[in-house]
Amino acid sequence: MHITYAKNAEDPLPKWVEVLLVVFGLIMSLFWIKIVCDEMVGICSLIAQLLRLKLAIVGLTILAVGNSVADFMACLAIARRGRAAMALSGIFGGPTFNLLVGLGLVLVLRTVRMEGVQAFAISRAGFISIMMAMTIGPVTVFMAFMDKFRLYRRTAIVLLSMYLSWVTVVVLLCMLNKE
Repeated sequence: MHITYAKNAEDPLPKWVEVLLVVFGLIMSLFWIKIVCDEMVGICSLIAQLLRLKLAIVGLTILAVGNSVADFMACLAIARRGRAAMALSGIFGGPTFNLLVGLGLVLVLRTVRMEGVQAFAISRAGFISIMMAMTIGPVTVFMAFMDKFRLYRRTAIVLLSMYLSWVTVVVLLCMLNKE
C-alpha cells in the first residue's frame, strides 16, 4: 500500500493523518500478533504430540521462551540506549499486564458465561508456579532495597537460580505424573 499526501517532499503530513496512520498500524500489529500467537500455540501443541510431552512442559519451556523473546529484546535495546528505568518498567509491566488483564479477562468472561460459583482445580505444578510468582517479586524488591536499588550480578544469579529451580521442579512433577 502506498499513501501519497504532499505537495513536495518537505510538506509534513497533517496531524490527523499521522494519528490515523498510527492507529491503523497499531490495529494491524494486533492482528498480526494474534495470527502469529495462534500459529505458535498450534506448533507447540504439535511438538507436544510428536514428542509425547505434556502440554504443561511445552507451555513452560517453548511457549514461555517464545512469548518472552520479543519483550527481552525490546528491554535490552531500551537499556542499551541508556533508559534503564524504562527497561525495568517494561520488565515488570509486561508480565503484570499479562497476569492481571489476561487472567482477569479470562475469569470475567468465564464467570459471565457460567451461573453460580465456579471452582478451579489447581495442580501441584500450578500451585508451585503461583507460589514462585508470589515469591520472585518480594525477593527482587528486597534485594534491590538491600543493595540501595542497584542491581548487581548476584541479583541476576539469585533470580536465574529461582527460575531454573522452578522450571526443574515443575518439569519433574509433570514427568513423574504427580499432577
